[in-house]
Amino acid sequence: MRTKFSKDVVSLADLKVNQGKIVNQAFVKAIAQGLIDIENDKTVSLSGAKKRLGIK
Repeated sequence: MRTKFSKDVVSLADLKVNQGKIVNQAFVKAIAQGLIDIENDKTVSLSGAKKRLGIK
């Protein structure tokens, strides 16, 4: 069985991109967004977050 993909679909491995660097950049962006939220008083208590996510 042969699988055919669109020419627009390219795997990250084919791009020879450092995948660890992409993950690291996403992590740093998330941390920066969290700091901005703290500065703008957009915080939730731990108990509030657990309740919101349905965690006991």
